[in-house]
Amino acid sequence: MNKLSLCSALIISCAACTSHSSCYSEFADIESGEWPYGRTLTFAIDTLSQPTADKKLYVSLRHDNSYEFSNAWLEIKYPTADSTATDTLNIQLADIYGRWAGKGVGVSYQLQTPPLERFEYRPGAEIKIRHIMRADTLRGIQQIGITIQP
Repeated sequence: MNKLSLCSALIISCAACTSHSSCYSEFADIESGEWPYGRTLTFAIDTLSQPTADKKLYVSLRHDNSYEFSNAWLEIKYPTADSTATDTLNIQLADIYGRWAGKGVGVSYQLQTPPLERFEYRPGAEIKIRHIMRADTLRGIQQIGITIQP
């Protein structure tokens, strides 16, 4: 990962969490910008101070110009009040004219989903994300991240 991407990730994470004392944000790097179909990203959430049901879970995707598709289908498993939910997310990364929807610096773009509705934070809970595109490997994906806010 280049220095510009690292700096932008740190700035975005800090800016997103400065006004919330119990905010959590973590990004997983995708090595060489290639995300194989079988690779599941796991985020272990155990650093928030208060387990409550009123926290919001957001998923972020960072990509570059080499990404070949206009969207990304992701499967996410996350804790709910009863057990664990599995949802699919269709993240629309570009419009019909090919213009990237996310915000970015240089050739790197980031897009954050609306919050997931049924998420409930529990200490020691895990959030798992994998892509479910019809491609063996997604090229141009730099990072996948989660943010939890009150």
